[in-house]
Amino acid sequence: MTLSVKQRAQLRAKGIVVRIEYGKEALNITPESVRELLEYNPATGIFIWRERGEHWFKSPGNQKAWNTRFAGRRAGSLYTDSKTGYQVRAIKIMHVRFSEHRLAWMWMKDDPVPPQIDHRNRDATDNRWSNLRASSRTENNRNKSKYRINTSGVSGVSWVKARKKWVARVRVNSALHFLGAFVELDEAAMEVMEFRVESGFDPGHGLEFAPHLKDVF
Repeated sequence: MTLSVKQRAQLRAKGIVVRIEYGKEALNITPESVRELLEYNPATGIFIWRERGEHWFKSPGNQKAWNTRFAGRRAGSLYTDSKTGYQVRAIKIMHVRFSEHRLAWMWMKDDPVPPQIDHRNRDATDNRWSNLRASSRTENNRNKSKYRINTSGVSGVSWVKARKKWVARVRVNSALHFLGAFVELDEAAMEVMEFRVESGFDPGHGLEFAPHLKDVF
């Protein structure tokens, strides 16, 4: 995306700031602009497009066409994280995609958006305000869904054929902790759960699968 000087000035007038990120132009949008463009329902987590004023368009015709098609309808769509395959919701504003949970934070608060926002129930498509909380990478890593490649049914436990045992391992702050090898799956599961409790993990960490691309079809 490359913008002219005039386009940058127009965006700034609308509360959208152009910045350079990794050598490319990107957009920062303000809470005021988010509230002007979108209606957010904290109880449902759903965003609705608001009717846009003429200052967002080049001509009255463009304004009328946009409002006729989009105003009053649900904003955003599902997309799939290319790395994890999990489903999240996002909204495109001025051709730039913003995660709905970050827009919800901006809509509800004037504080800076935290580096990470955690979904309490680990469902990244559920953007109800009660389901969102400020977080850090470390905290987010302690409230994750079960990985799709898991075959034991217990996050942190895997069958090692060479040992003919269940091996329990937990990663904390990039360090992998080996908790032992067990004959019984339940023993390995208990070891993992106790270690996570002691390490401050969320009680629901690794218990369920998050919405995933394969679940949609």
